[in-house]
Amino acid sequence: MCPAFFSLPVAGVNRDLGIPDRFFALGDSAILTVLGQLAFMPTLVLAAKICPEGLEATLFAGLMSVFNAGGVASGALGGALTEALHVTADDFENLALLVRAWCRYMQILCPPHRPLQSGSRSLR
Repeated sequence: MCPAFFSLPVAGVNRDLGIPDRFFALGDSAILTVLGQLAFMPTLVLAAKICPEGLEATLFAGLMSVFNAGGVASGALGGALTEALHVTADDFENLALLVRAWCRYMQILCPPHRPLQSGSRSLR
């Protein structure tokens, strides 16, 4: 579930490739933001299909509120885990443990997708 891309800076692979940590972090943030927005598009399309006419803006505002609340909660939880494992700007000893723990527990919070079974109601 957790892509190997997140482990690259922990292992120092970006420095081996000649990419400084600062540039890798900026590029990583930009790429993940774009990919996150692309991944959210199917949810918005599905919501637009099932939304009653005239409530599209309200539904979009509600979805974005949940999306943004998830981002805030993720940042807070990540900060709490970082502090609990004593990862600081000068001490990265537990950083690999932090990445592995985060990836493992995300699997618990995000159950696998189950496709619609034949004969079940479709959204067409």
